[in-house]
Amino acid sequence: MGPKKKSEGSKKDPVDDSVEKLYRAYRKNLAEFGISMPKKLEEKFVELRDDKNPGRLIDLVVWEEIGPAGVRAIADSLRDVKYQNLKCIRFWKANTEDEGVRAICQFIMLCPTVTTLEFMECNITPLSCEFISGLLSPVTTIPILTLKLDHNNIGNEGMVNLSRGLCMNSILNTLSLTYCGIDEEGARPLMEILIYQNSALKVLDLQGNVLRNPGVCTILHGLQVNKSLTELNLTDNQFGEDEAVLGKIHDMLANNETLQILDFRYNGFYDSGARAICEMFKSNPQEKLNSTLQQLILPQNKVSKEVLAELASILNSNKGRGKKGKKGKKGKKGKK
Repeated sequence: MGPKKKSEGSKKDPVDDSVEKLYRAYRKNLAEFGISMPKKLEEKFVELRDDKNPGRLIDLVVWEEIGPAGVRAIADSLRDVKYQNLKCIRFWKANTEDEGVRAICQFIMLCPTVTTLEFMECNITPLSCEFISGLLSPVTTIPILTLKLDHNNIGNEGMVNLSRGLCMNSILNTLSLTYCGIDEEGARPLMEILIYQNSALKVLDLQGNVLRNPGVCTILHGLQVNKSLTELNLTDNQFGEDEAVLGKIHDMLANNETLQILDFRYNGFYDSGARAICEMFKSNPQEKLNSTLQQLILPQNKVSKEVLAELASILNSNKGRGKKGKKGKKGKKGKK
């Protein structure tokens, strides 16, 4: 028994040399492309390759313009060594273009460990959305939880391409598409994402698009059946207190049971529209309107402080009374 214990104690954990392999493959690819390593990424590799305290590359962040060739150099290296430790990929103003997005998606398909994927202001087109949609398809079960494509002019076509993967995705919980050139025609594929019964989406950021009144009505219509979203940002979308919009707000509040934050800043809302929303709560039994809504953020430079304070007070009281009302209803049904 003694010698056996000694043998077991002498075993050492295998050394993780995945970062070293990745670094060597990356240097080789850079040489082939005739480009240099981004300064921040080079500093990161120096830190990770420290002999005394080696680390793993978990978060890949590039915020300088490296172009599609630069993205391919790192993506191909990740794929070649089958790197399994990466969780977050963030490209900001990197000019990845569609070719770079394709290369990253090919790596993720091979090594599905990434949970956060961001291409911010990277000059991508609807074609990139098609590549990303393949990752989001329910047949892949790739665990991407956060997707951000802000400041890319993907437009309605890109939105359609994304929805092909997201309309049956039960994993993604944060989607950010700010300033992406999406108008009222792109609202339909957005609604198709929202109405999926097994959707896990909690945060949807659509700031800076051009949904206007018809597009916002479509989004709010989808929220009537949505069972997951807690935060929706519609800031700066060129809509206002139109009768149809107010009607959809009412219908959404009467049916949705999950939304907590709704942001309408930098749109055409004034005292009249804000008061109309207040009246929706006053003139209906509390339990019939959304009991989870905590904030309805309206333009502070267009709506008076008094009306904003009244709305905030209503939402605070509605939160408590609404929940009790719904519990009461469930209790009565149980007795029957």
